[in-house]
Amino acid sequence: RRLAPKIMRGIILRLCEQGYQPLGRLVRLLDRNPVALRTRFLAPMVEEGRLELRFPEPGKRNRPDQAYRTVADREGRQTGNDEGGGV
Repeated sequence: RRLAPKIMRGIILRLCEQGYQPLGRLVRLLDRNPVALRTRFLAPMVEEGRLELRFPEPGKRNRPDQAYRTVADREGRQTGNDEGGGV
């Protein structure tokens, strides 16, 4: 059940390439605890610029309908292409 962090990050990036994904959907698809998923993967990936928030404004980051999307690079490619872990 436990995947290497690099593999999990790659899977998250691939899922989020398809548009904004709410935390609840990612939790169901990945079969993970929501708090752990947010703190171990989603928040750091947002800070690194790999994911973006649907509602990035201060005070709105913990909205129940917050969602995540993979950030495209300058050429329009998704930044997740080098993480491995296909879905």
